[in-house]
Amino acid sequence: MAAVPIPGPGQPGGEQPPLPADPARGRTAPGGGDDGWDADADLARFLAGVDAGRIPEPPDEDVPAPAVTVTLGEAADVDPAALAAMAGPDGLGGEGFAQDKTADALRPGPLLAALAENAAAGMPGLSDDELLGLVSAARRLQNRAEYLELAGIAEFTARRAAQFQGSKARGEPRGCRAGEFADAELASELLTTGHEGSGRMDLATSLATRLPRTFAGLADGTIDSGRASAIWYYTRFLADPDAAHADAVLAAAAPGLRYDQLARKAAALEMKLDPGAVRQRREHA
Repeated sequence: MAAVPIPGPGQPGGEQPPLPADPARGRTAPGGGDDGWDADADLARFLAGVDAGRIPEPPDEDVPAPAVTVTLGEAADVDPAALAAMAGPDGLGGEGFAQDKTADALRPGPLLAALAENAAAGMPGLSDDELLGLVSAARRLQNRAEYLELAGIAEFTARRAAQFQGSKARGEPRGCRAGEFADAELASELLTTGHEGSGRMDLATSLATRLPRTFAGLADGTIDSGRASAIWYYTRFLADPDAAHADAVLAAAAPGLRYDQLARKAAALEMKLDPGAVRQRREHA
């Protein structure tokens, strides 16, 4: 139905219908006084006027949907009280990375990244303690990034393996099977060799399936890629139960050991669990 013009004061049809009441203002009249004006009845009259066509309906506006937002505290699983403290005088703009402060031991995620970027912007003003805290935070973020890459590679590897097995079962010829050249696909994406791409796929798959505690340490930023690779290297040829035991022992020790110390411990554990695996590893190398 076409909209009917609303008659103004002095025109046939009388005064314009009053605007709907604001529930937050209670029964207060538009003029500001309380003259017994019934907000509910006024709203009912307004809606009736819309339904009857006496009052034009406001046009529908195409309001763009807001961009996806993420609350940094929720994304990083941070206690609200700790988040509030970081936003205070000792937080984003103060001593957030000093020893024993919250950010100094914060798990890697959007919040730590934001704090690190903010601290880096004022790096000349950081104390030595804060500067080392920033370095440590950057390392945790780097470890988390390595986890994300390897998790993606593990999923990619599993998908291509399933495609290849399906193609093989259908009797498709060699060289034409789906997923047959997954290592070359990955190498092309990473701008590396096929051999290195295959190695990344082996590492990612082992971490995701046989070394879950080491993988969790990488995700939390407490184990770096070098230490994770050392654990993988010395457990490659262990049987699954032995690999699970080594994973538990080495993942617990890794955050407190240098790379060379961890490698020696992993090699000794491999020899203890299965000397035959040591021979296999050496022959493979």
